[in-house]
Amino acid sequence: MSRARSRIHTPSRRAVILFEVMLSIALFVGSAAFCLGATKSLFGALDRAKRRQVAVDLARSKLAELEVGLITLGDLRGEWSGAVGSHEAADEFDRLDRRPRWSFEVRTSRTVFAGLLLVELTVNESPGEAGAAFDSDGISYTLRQLMPLRESDVEAYQEDDLLRGLPEAGT
Repeated sequence: MSRARSRIHTPSRRAVILFEVMLSIALFVGSAAFCLGATKSLFGALDRAKRRQVAVDLARSKLAELEVGLITLGDLRGEWSGAVGSHEAADEFDRLDRRPRWSFEVRTSRTVFAGLLLVELTVNESPGEAGAAFDSDGISYTLRQLMPLRESDVEAYQEDDLLRGLPEAGT
């Protein structure tokens, strides 16, 4: 009986058991790290999707306001004040107190259609703002829409250098 007991507890057997324990701990730690990395990536993608949806909502809202005449092209240049339509939109667009800062870039160009203007509105999030919890790259979204040219828009119209010297659309 003492001989059987001595075979089971030899130093080489202990080393094999220690190796198996160390290997199982390493596999557990590796799989836990993979799961945590995948979770962080998932939350980062959800955060980017949410901020992109805010940019899309802002662009659509501002172009709708422009189309019905609530604002002018000059009102779209610069930083967003938080107002959409007749009310403040802080709750609707981002419920967090750390709302990211958004800015607008507007470009207009003439079209081949008489009386229509192509308006390109780009909504940009400042990179590295507090709203970007998982990454520091800013979100940008561009919306293009044909709109009727109103008399008040003629003053705010900025002609591109490439368009100078071309014949007018109706001639």
